[in-house]
Amino acid sequence: MKGPGGPGAQAGQLPEPAAAPIRRPTPPALAPALRTISGETPHYRARFEIAAADGADAAEAVKGIVMGWLHAKGLDVPEGAADIAVPAGWTGADEPDAAKAVRFLGLSGAQGAAWAVETDELDGEFSRRRWHTRIGLAPAGDGGCILNVQVSHYAVNGFFGYQRSPLPSVPRVVRDILADGGLDVRIGTSRVSAEEIYLDADTLKRDFMPSLTDRARCLPIVLMTTDDDGKTPVWDATELASKLVGMATVYVIDMRDGSLVQAFRDLLPDRTPAGRYRIGRSAVMVYRPGIDLSTEESLSACTLFTRHRIERYAAGGRDGFINVLMQGLGRGIDARPGDVAGIGDVLWLRSRAESERQGEHIERLRSRAKAATEPVADIDGLRAEIARLRSDADAWEEIAMDQERSYSDAAAKVDELTRTVQRLEGEKRALERKAAQCAAPSEDDGAARVAECLQAIPRDLTDLLKLARSIWPNRIVVLPEAMDSAKSYDGNLAEEWDIVRGAATALYGLLFEDDGCEGQVADEFQRRTGYELTFSESSATRARVDLMKMRERSYCGRTVDISAHIKGRSQKNSFRLHFYIDRENELIVIGHAGCHMKTAGSQRRGFK
Repeated sequence: MKGPGGPGAQAGQLPEPAAAPIRRPTPPALAPALRTISGETPHYRARFEIAAADGADAAEAVKGIVMGWLHAKGLDVPEGAADIAVPAGWTGADEPDAAKAVRFLGLSGAQGAAWAVETDELDGEFSRRRWHTRIGLAPAGDGGCILNVQVSHYAVNGFFGYQRSPLPSVPRVVRDILADGGLDVRIGTSRVSAEEIYLDADTLKRDFMPSLTDRARCLPIVLMTTDDDGKTPVWDATELASKLVGMATVYVIDMRDGSLVQAFRDLLPDRTPAGRYRIGRSAVMVYRPGIDLSTEESLSACTLFTRHRIERYAAGGRDGFINVLMQGLGRGIDARPGDVAGIGDVLWLRSRAESERQGEHIERLRSRAKAATEPVADIDGLRAEIARLRSDADAWEEIAMDQERSYSDAAAKVDELTRTVQRLEGEKRALERKAAQCAAPSEDDGAARVAECLQAIPRDLTDLLKLARSIWPNRIVVLPEAMDSAKSYDGNLAEEWDIVRGAATALYGLLFEDDGCEGQVADEFQRRTGYELTFSESSATRARVDLMKMRERSYCGRTVDISAHIKGRSQKNSFRLHFYIDRENELIVIGHAGCHMKTAGSQRRGFK
């Protein structure tokens, strides 16, 4: 991308409030209101904790780097400016001809070194796209600081047409900060790394696993596995890691290393909740913070990308998958209380300080009003008291006008946000209609396909499974054991069809086509189909070797576990569809269809 290499923001100024009467000076407005940019697409998001290696003021060092970055882009701020600076061109930042703009705001004193800068620039390659960069600094203990960097892009007003996604990149200002040898840059307890980390059996146990389960971990982990030839599912793991700097730590497991693979399996063993967090060959798993291997609940903090899924994202260009990762990771990073993520936060700090100042002023006036109740004995004293009361009256009127002005600004902001909410609700309804249309089966994929496969009406469950296998050959596999179990089952064909069809359509889409986490699949599947789905058996059943042996099947030369199952609603017939998820080939492998399989609680419920 030949664009700005780091992005911008759009903001403007509302007219200043009317001047107060000459007899009483009015304090200046706290700050011009920020203009809202609609339709921003996240490009980069990171939050760094920075300390100066030599004990110096880290915030000042970072400011110097940011100012040098601005200077190199031709976005100079007047030297010594500690407040808003609006160079020429900013007010026309939403016009295609206004190439660059910058806005700059800082606080000092009681509020600490809160400081922010926002830039807005045209893309050097696509003239209808603008880049918005927000940089915010907040003080931290021992001379350190918290740095928030956000980069997004948006199309200028009035643009209609297709715009190609920009190439993923790390802003130059971030690279400059990381390259400064005098700064120690971390995210939580993790030191920021610009390269991937290839694991071996020792580092897997010593570094990766403690980091994976560390409750204090703030930085997501991206784990990548190779295929049998040592190739990663993305073309260049080093390039991937370099573009995720500050957003994730990238680890790689070479699946050709037998001892490493075995160590991975031993640390995340099968038939335990921990085993659900393991991935196979040629895949990528994102582990967000909060992983607990003793339970499957934190699977919702994981997202798996199979090789086929990665290839689909990269179909339009090899950077497609990295863009997906960067946008997804960026959504999971947010400023924390006390952070400064942009000019809006500095404005809020300033308004809070102003409110506190006014509160103190009001208390002083109240104290003076109470003191005025004492009688004044002489004319000079009365004159002084009258002058003081006039001064206090002016101060009270000044406060009232400030409050009225603040109320007017707040009311205007509420109106603006209300209109934004209404617009977003309209866009949401339009997207929901579009999603419903996309979810509806096409002529080729629906009725025509069924008509071709349906030579006769299914008379029993075996016929039903054969029909489903014919309609969705690229989605489901029916093992011989499933056909055997179906032969001895006599239940409700309508319910059985609903469940098998739901597995081939709703479940398949949730597992292999949606961007959702596996931990949310069960709830969403039940919402869509009305049938309960579980990915494992109870702990009592898992503890029984004989019962878990019943849930093993031979598939593609290996033994797989079919504990995952969908439950029928009828208690009388107790229909169950057990399956294995072949993530590498994106298939649902049906291993049992029929009666409730024996569990640790079967005898208690009366099942044989």
